Amino acid sequence: MEQSLLDRRVQALVKTNPSLAEAAALQSALLGCIYGVSAPTRPIVLPAQRARDKLEAGTPLLHGEDVYLDDGFIRDVFGRLVNLLRTRPESAEGVAVVAVAARDHRLHVEHVVAEAFVNHADHVEQVAIQADIDADLLQTLAQLSARPILMAYAEHLATPLAAATWSRGYCPLCGAWPILAELRGPELSRHLRCGRCGSDWTASRLYCPFCGIDDHDSLGYLQIEGERRFRVDVCHRCQGYLKAGNAFDPSPPEMLALDDLASVHLDLAALERGHARPPEPGFRLDLVGDEGELYDD
Repeated sequence: MEQSLLDRRVQALVKTNPSLAEAAALQSALLGCIYGVSAPTRPIVLPAQRARDKLEAGTPLLHGEDVYLDDGFIRDVFGRLVNLLRTRPESAEGVAVVAVAARDHRLHVEHVVAEAFVNHADHVEQVAIQADIDADLLQTLAQLSARPILMAYAEHLATPLAAATWSRGYCPLCGAWPILAELRGPELSRHLRCGRCGSDWTASRLYCPFCGIDDHDSLGYLQIEGERRFRVDVCHRCQGYLKAGNAFDPSPPEMLALDDLASVHLDLAALERGHARPPEPGFRLDLVGDEGELYDD
């Protein structure tokens, strides 16, 4: 991650919305923790035809694959996040409990981050309950720790992703729902972006990624007065919503969290009107780790 780009993006965000200064500073520090060092990976043997077959069947590329998760890298990133959040009054007590649980072997960091990698939030919650840890805090730590590994595999599998046609609303790499849409170019073509791995895939402007409906009467959008970049695409059938913003170029994967923060007021507007994002991922991954352990149900 380019630190100067991160600094410029944070400065621009705060200039546009000074009320987000503290949140932007925290987000910048978190991004620095998780993207300071490249995540080690091992190549996934995925022949081109097999990749095409998986994507045509609606199966994300990581599903069922032998993915390498480096325990040392996971512990390092998780530890840096814990140390950062220890300095903040609102999270210091909670992360202290997490640190003690890890020290006492009631929490196995490698396992919980592996569960976050496959987006099994229910399993992470079970771990939190068993270890007597705040579940939301553990979800945050585990998801953030998994994100650089997911992005490394997205980069590794960029060629088969770009070569195939993908017609689902969830991410073609990791199965998560898009965090937002980018409207690019003079025709404002719609690109869905994954906040976990950073993947980018196209979708019709008239399409709900959550339920798949493409009926004009069931789809609409919210435009907030004074907001020139972002809007909210809404579905009146499933009550889902997705933020969309104009973009000259695609945001670097690491910067999508800042776009999400910059448009947080639109989340509030959508929620106030009865819309929500699905609580479960679009596709639940199973995969085989380097020691043959299957992360599934």
